[in-house]
Amino acid sequence: MPPGVREELEVFIEMLKPDDLLNKARAVILNQVVGGWDLADGEDDDGDAVSAWRKADEMAQSVGRSLVKDSDVRAKFLPELLAVSHSNRAYECGLGLSEGDGDSWVMWGELVAAYKGIEDSVPNPAVLSGFISGVARFDRGEAGRILYAAVNDPDIMPLIPYLEARLGVDEVVISRLRRAINFGVDVWSFRYIANGSVSDSPSGPLAELLLDIAGMSGGVDVALDVLHMHFYSKRKAGEDVSGGLISVGRILLSRSGYGSDGRFCDFGAELLIDLCLEGGEGRIAAGIVCQRIRSLIDSYAVNSRDLVHTLTALFRVQPFIALDAFLLPDDSSDEGCLLSDELGVFAPCGGLDAVTLLQWANSDADSRYSILSSYLTMFDKNGDEDTGVSPIFMAVMEQSPDKKLFLGDFWDRIHPRSWSGTLLGDVLLRRKQHLLKLLEHSDENVREWLIENIPVLDRWVADERERFKEIEESFE
Repeated sequence: MPPGVREELEVFIEMLKPDDLLNKARAVILNQVVGGWDLADGEDDDGDAVSAWRKADEMAQSVGRSLVKDSDVRAKFLPELLAVSHSNRAYECGLGLSEGDGDSWVMWGELVAAYKGIEDSVPNPAVLSGFISGVARFDRGEAGRILYAAVNDPDIMPLIPYLEARLGVDEVVISRLRRAINFGVDVWSFRYIANGSVSDSPSGPLAELLLDIAGMSGGVDVALDVLHMHFYSKRKAGEDVSGGLISVGRILLSRSGYGSDGRFCDFGAELLIDLCLEGGEGRIAAGIVCQRIRSLIDSYAVNSRDLVHTLTALFRVQPFIALDAFLLPDDSSDEGCLLSDELGVFAPCGGLDAVTLLQWANSDADSRYSILSSYLTMFDKNGDEDTGVSPIFMAVMEQSPDKKLFLGDFWDRIHPRSWSGTLLGDVLLRRKQHLLKLLEHSDENVREWLIENIPVLDRWVADERERFKEIEESFE
């Protein structure tokens, strides 16, 4: 908080009369209005930042309890609170509003009316969320009845998943959420339950809800987000996931747009693929997913560099299906998919061992070794520095029927794409030292490939150093 602002707030609060409830309420949220600060900013007198934060929460909750007793002040203050888009204390104030002796339905009606009355800004629903949470603590059934009725209000209906998430997504909540779908709730609002609220959701009802969400326009990736959070929570707790939900995951993964609408989470897809597409039961779905992603990449609907986790997981759990789908030509192309490790973003074969690669290549040695040579990198790296010729590259090359063809074009094999100037010369020199070991290789074609190209490499180094020298001299 800027110097002097905190002190001014504290002086302002000290000047308030004990019965001046409206000003006290305003003081609690005043710091939120001016920039999201807390009255308990930093540390309290004991040097405990957590304690200071809790005191601010308790202050806001106390204000809420006091507001229950004064309808005139409440009518003035609620619109002010709801109009603050990011007030950190609105939820706690809502909790306090639920703890008074007033009628929950009456208080809910006032909150809804105030919420609808906000015109010059986007109203903040956190106070409604806090109120529902507070009601549920004392009477979960009452909170459910309020939300059941709220579906009939077109202004509040978009908030239903957000509010229901506060109760925890159990079987009863799932029933109300499925009912909300029938009433036309926006599919994107279901992202509000893609959090800890679905950690302990019953698998059968959750599966039905996910399929309902997926049936909505744009709902597949929303359902995947919710399922990912459920699986993530189960794995974190060391619990098994439901076979029924794994089956639903296969359906959803087979239908996803994989980021073509900019909303799919690549990182989350990795866990879903690991759990849903592994083993014999996941083979068919994995094939569908791979072909779907290939089609999206080939049509430039998505970029493979935005699917690093997705592709890595597919090559890991179903390597032969992924190799077939992404590396082999298909009916629409004479080449494989547009995968590239040019900048080290994604090496499609980098996570596979030599045994797997050789098993795949040997099923059609005449074509598959040359295909693999296009995707395997020749040098292992530690960060940006080459550590030597890759053992996997060497193992596959040793079994190749034409080793010189496998080594391929010297420029493509040796020349890094992301370096220039003297740094490029240094990289090339290090690679030369690694390559010289191949002069002792037993195969004449390997030695010949190297002997033909070492002078070329030396010329590249000399050219880069001369070019860099000229650039330096131009600045003198």
